[in-house]
Amino acid sequence: MADSINSNRRRNGLGAPIKRGLAIALVMSIAACAPPPPPPRPVPPPVIIAPPPPAPMLMPTPPNSAAPTLTIPIVDAMGRRMTPNVDLSPEQALWQLRIGLNVAALNCRGPNEAALVADYARFLNANRAANTRAERWVIADQGRRTGGNGIAARDALSTRLYNYFAQPPVNADFCRTATSVMALAAAEPTATIMNFASTQLPEVDRPFVDFYTAYDRYRADFAAWQSQQVAPIPAVTPVTPVTVSPPATSTGN
Repeated sequence: MADSINSNRRRNGLGAPIKRGLAIALVMSIAACAPPPPPPRPVPPPVIIAPPPPAPMLMPTPPNSAAPTLTIPIVDAMGRRMTPNVDLSPEQALWQLRIGLNVAALNCRGPNEAALVADYARFLNANRAANTRAERWVIADQGRRTGGNGIAARDALSTRLYNYFAQPPVNADFCRTATSVMALAAAEPTATIMNFASTQLPEVDRPFVDFYTAYDRYRADFAAWQSQQVAPIPAVTPVTPVTVSPPATSTGN
């Protein structure tokens, strides 16, 4: 009878579902008994690498090996550097241009030296009368300013101008500029030499103005460098305590 029932089950396809159901139940029971999976490993925090500290600022040095404590002309409200060559009459501009070119002829050396000196000689010879009139104007103007005859004041001003144009830190740039202006001055007609002086003296003065601008930058950079320096901690001198003895008590008779 049992064989007949099983034979009927096999014929009716009932054996396979029972086996599959038993297999699923077995897998589920095994899974229920399995230990839970371990928790995920914690992710370490990202490593933050601090940027390197900025390189220490090097101590600034004056431009062109100049002295560190120069007194330089101020800049006015219009942004002009108030050198001795600012706000001049045409006569004084010619006189001061001649002094500047004379300094160049005396101090500038190099492959253009011979041409520079020859151009200066041509400038003097062609404009002798104009230079004389310009110098007389300066003497009279200095006399009005100082209350004297003007000659001593002219001489003092001339000395200051020679020293101004001969400043060692500016010499290289001054000589390059003066060489170009000297060639123009030698070819300038005498009739227009006054106007020439008024327009070309600022060119001769430009190397000095540029130097003073660079020197101002140096002073600002030096102040910034000083502000970054750590001030030394002053040494504290220990104070030795002083023991004061009480006054002696006198005994009277």
